[in-house]
Amino acid sequence: MAEEEVARISVAVRCRPLSEHERSNMVQSICRVMDGRLVILLDPGASAAHDYLRQDKSKEKRFAFDQAFGPDADTKTLFTATAEPLIKSVLQGYNATVFAYGSTGAGKTFTMIGTPVEPGIMFRSVEEIFKGVATVVDEGTESFSISCSFVE
Repeated sequence: MAEEEVARISVAVRCRPLSEHERSNMVQSICRVMDGRLVILLDPGASAAHDYLRQDKSKEKRFAFDQAFGPDADTKTLFTATAEPLIKSVLQGYNATVFAYGSTGAGKTFTMIGTPVEPGIMFRSVEEIFKGVATVVDEGTESFSISCSFVE
């Protein structure tokens, strides 16, 4: 990292698409991503009609993130925006962590591990690290020791 750069935490969120089960039960998505940074969770419409104290109150919630991705964003897009920028620093000897957090069924495993058809962030990161190492090693200027860990 250059001297003017500082270590920082970047928080990104991915709003997953509805599952097949949810779609078959006519569930409506209440998650909206605006401008790639703002997530709006809409009022699910569960307010009681007889609750006169809350009749004109919106239950809509707004959350701001460094980056926000909607249900149509693929894993490659997430990787390119979140983990890929870390790889250059990793190849220079710095540490990096990508941390996925969320409730059961939120899409953490799909995002991080992926599928054979759509590899996740972990696979893509390791692939890019080894490509970067191969480039530097071919130049004969550096040697590398790679250590990765995965905790679920």
